[in-house]
Amino acid sequence: MRLDSIITIERFIVDALISSPLIPLGVQILRLADAIENEGVVNQSNTIVVRYLNSFTVDKNREPVVTERVTTFRIEYTCQNYLSSSGHDYALTLLEAANKVLRGKNPPSGSFQVVEGFRLQRETFDGLTDNSQYFYYQDWEIVLEEVSNQVILDPCVSRGDCSQAWPPPNVLPPEQSIPEWEIIEDGKIYDPACPSDKGGECGVVQNPDTGDLNYKCDGTLFIPGVDLPDLLFLSTGVVTEEGLLIVRIFRISDGSLYGEYVYCDSGFRITRVVSDLWRSPIDFVGVKPVSQRESLFDLTSEKIYGSVPALVNQNTLGISDPLNITTSAKRKIIQGSMIRVFYDTRISSGGFVWVLTTITQGTPWIPLDTVVLLETEKTSCEILEENQPEEDC
Repeated sequence: MRLDSIITIERFIVDALISSPLIPLGVQILRLADAIENEGVVNQSNTIVVRYLNSFTVDKNREPVVTERVTTFRIEYTCQNYLSSSGHDYALTLLEAANKVLRGKNPPSGSFQVVEGFRLQRETFDGLTDNSQYFYYQDWEIVLEEVSNQVILDPCVSRGDCSQAWPPPNVLPPEQSIPEWEIIEDGKIYDPACPSDKGGECGVVQNPDTGDLNYKCDGTLFIPGVDLPDLLFLSTGVVTEEGLLIVRIFRISDGSLYGEYVYCDSGFRITRVVSDLWRSPIDFVGVKPVSQRESLFDLTSEKIYGSVPALVNQNTLGISDPLNITTSAKRKIIQGSMIRVFYDTRISSGGFVWVLTTITQGTPWIPLDTVVLLETEKTSCEILEENQPEEDC
């Protein structure tokens, strides 16, 4: 325990007793440290001496280190017999006065926080001194919480290998996927906005029996469960002055527009994937040399001339022919997929700019706005303006 904390609490007890009208003015009240500095003071007839006794601790948190400390302070009472009064009776009066003054009190916190105020632990008569003075003491307990300003490093840091600190993959929690009806736009996750005029909580909940999507705010129907497998949710990128995102929903079967809806910001965010990620085998101890690292994008697809890696940032649609959307073969591409994109090979059709990708199964065209290009600092809009200045991005 810090020295300044002990001194602060001892002085708090002394000041509380001195300022109390229950303690007679003739009683000398001081800390034990002050009594040692002023030798002879403790030999007066009636004295109260305050001192730190002991403590024990329990760590509540490892990093940062938060310690709960149960600390005990002892108050010693020495009272002399007089012709008109008994030292024993006088001491009992002081004991009761201290009990009324200190019980439940909290000293001012500095390097600590008070969890529980003062409580009387024990009160004991310890006999007569050589000067025939009655000697009593009280043990007062207080519970404190301290936060260490030191950073405690794991022992693996000094060894230079913390690989064993990570659990094997079979005990890692499963990844939490984003529902297909939620939209990602500029790293923000948008949910269907409440249709009520009064507004309300964003989002929908799915009925486990029927599959229907119902608004959280009022329970009304958003989309029937029977329609959901054939629907694709796409952002238009248009955000209103109120911060609402306009979303279009298409039918996968024929490419027709199912409807337009407004979405609101759910408050959740996603991190952007960078292109220099690499992996090391689970059973490999230490740091793998750069020459032996395997790029995540190398694992996803081969390097193809004229293409860049991209991340599908929302559920999207792959089609076989952008010029014939209705009759094209269609396939849903799940958000989070890493693909490669030929960003200079594109077709404008049906209100979207379709870009050629390396996706197989005969549906290689997807909307350019539904991917994030990872090896260029240019946005999809800047790429279009650079290659087709006449296009209105």
